[in-house]
Amino acid sequence: MTTKEKINKDDLTKAIHVDSEANLDVQIRFDKMQATIDHLRTENAELKAARVDSIINERVEQRFNILNKASKVINIDNLSDKSDREIMEAVILAKDVNLDVAEKHNAYVEGRFDAIVESVGDESIAQQMSNLNKTNKNNDSKSLLSVMKEYQNRSK
Repeated sequence: MTTKEKINKDDLTKAIHVDSEANLDVQIRFDKMQATIDHLRTENAELKAARVDSIINERVEQRFNILNKASKVINIDNLSDKSDREIMEAVILAKDVNLDVAEKHNAYVEGRFDAIVESVGDESIAQQMSNLNKTNKNNDSKSLLSVMKEYQNRSK
């Protein structure tokens, strides 16, 4: 082996050693980045789950508030499968059976609902039912249920 070949062999060995160290450094940096990505994905999933939970909790609270308010005016036992809007409409119809809110904007219905609930105050449901029965007797003895069914059929 000549000196020139030996130098080239030494240079080649050094280059391979340097290249191996560079590859090792790249692999270490890659592993760190991958760990960061995995951590961020886990954190993102946790945040999404927490957001969904908070949205569900907020929606349950809204529903409870609507049913609680409606219970001051009407019996809510048969309203569990109704939408928020249908519950508000039932309260409005309980106070004024001739009012047609089918084509009214949601803000109008919500405002009317809130006004009725506020006007009732702490009056008991028994008193409300008594007043409702008196009102229904004045309207050709129609029950609230029949009035609601007529209203639903009319709005379809």
